[in-house]
Amino acid sequence: EVDTVLQSEGTIQGRIIRIAALNKDLVEENRQISSEQAVQLGHFACMSHEIRTPLNCIIGVSSLLEEDDKLDRSYKESVKMIVSSSRLLKQVVDDVLDFSKFVSGNAEIDIQRTDLQETLTSIINSMAMSPITERKEISLRTFYDPLVPQFVETDDRRLQQILFNLLSNAVKFSKDGSNVDLLVFMQNASNTTPRLHLQVKDYGMGIKKSDFEKIFQPFQQTDVGIKSVDGGTGLGLAITKQLVELLGGSISVYSEFGKWTTFSFELPLTASLVDTELISNRLKSCCVWVVGDMQSETNRMEEICKHFAVSHKTFGSLKEMEAHLVSSREKLSLICLVQEDLYDSASYEIISKKVKTVLVTFGQKGGKMDLGELHYQSLTRKFPSVILQEIASINEYASLTRKNAPKKQESTSEGNYSQLKILVAEDNKMNQKILVRMLERLGVANDNIQVANNGQEAVDLEAEDNFDIIFMDIQMPIMDGMEACRLIISHERSVCPKIVFLSANLASDYANACKEIGATDYLAKPVAINDLRLQLHKLMGEEQ
Repeated sequence: EVDTVLQSEGTIQGRIIRIAALNKDLVEENRQISSEQAVQLGHFACMSHEIRTPLNCIIGVSSLLEEDDKLDRSYKESVKMIVSSSRLLKQVVDDVLDFSKFVSGNAEIDIQRTDLQETLTSIINSMAMSPITERKEISLRTFYDPLVPQFVETDDRRLQQILFNLLSNAVKFSKDGSNVDLLVFMQNASNTTPRLHLQVKDYGMGIKKSDFEKIFQPFQQTDVGIKSVDGGTGLGLAITKQLVELLGGSISVYSEFGKWTTFSFELPLTASLVDTELISNRLKSCCVWVVGDMQSETNRMEEICKHFAVSHKTFGSLKEMEAHLVSSREKLSLICLVQEDLYDSASYEIISKKVKTVLVTFGQKGGKMDLGELHYQSLTRKFPSVILQEIASINEYASLTRKNAPKKQESTSEGNYSQLKILVAEDNKMNQKILVRMLERLGVANDNIQVANNGQEAVDLEAEDNFDIIFMDIQMPIMDGMEACRLIISHERSVCPKIVFLSANLASDYANACKEIGATDYLAKPVAINDLRLQLHKLMGEEQ
């Protein structure tokens, strides 16, 4: 029995030694694989650089030739072929480099506060102008959920890459003259963990169910993909899947073969949903009257107004609106949302004399924004909340300007603010414009007002100049207002600027927190001109 035990112990000991040796071999093999992957990635990066350098020259020069009016048609067609081929080659290089990063585990993400509206608009406009979209006459349509927030926490560059891959595929496999749809909506909106859901749908040949898993594998394409005249590496969807998962989401595909294909992906949402009640309250004192004959635009605006409980009507012309105004005796102020080619100055002048109005135009030709006015190229490509927030701001500014416009004999009653040097730190372009106009109305010289688009710009501008007052938004990209305030106050100088925070957060402890870090005061948005007037009186030690 003792011999048997000793024999068993010897066997176990031998196995332990063998396992230890195998583990050591595995560690060494893993080290070698990691080293080889690093070398491979370095090689791909170097190869990418070497290809991109001459490719940049080819794309640059050929794109210049493409716009040369002196070239005849046959030469222009040849140049277009060069441009198209070089762009395809660039995409192949990008795909190979990205895939090598995922294989080696070196793919990175950079989560930051992102303007989702700006990101989607940029990618849609880019795709709309691409040669293949124009050649195939594809229409890009967008459908945005009213609850989708303008700002989210994500990697903007990676999100653009995902959407570019999906939209490029959708355009590539669409039938000529058809549509490609981008839908963005909320899932589990009433839940504590809402998710952002995005869909790209094309109306092309579709994908067989047996190929659903295959298409997300590297270097794999369906039969339709292989036959495509526009080519591809077979890496686009594999990279897209990796990127979505890197951002904490998931992706899936649905299709009816021969009719349509939808790619859907969802991402975690780390932002507050749109406050429907807040927006509704801002527009209670006015009506939105729409004049247009583009059904997709007018129908969308009606849906938006209904969702936010905003009073609204739709007309086919300004003359029709004028006739309705006479019979209805409307007393609320009007936001006239007019299709640009249906604008009639004579009718609008009559309407504006009968009731307080604000003119907002829309259409592809591109209007211009003037005092109290705004232009949209498309109502369907803007988030519903962004449209209503912007027209509410325009309406409030117009209303306050009319209400607070000083009479000539009272022009000396305002404080003497012409020499004040003021910095406005605000990332929203519309809010920038309105705040600057209000300050000008109160007597601040335009040359003495500077604007920063984020906290970092505010810190940099303040270091270069001496400001009397800084109006600081709290939520801004790159650097928020609170961090910017801390840095500005830490600068050594004889006189520190007075910092007034601007925010839609009305909580008293929030205002106290702002003052604790060194701010002089706090103003709740939306800011009326009288609020600003009283604030300037207070800051400059004048009697209120």
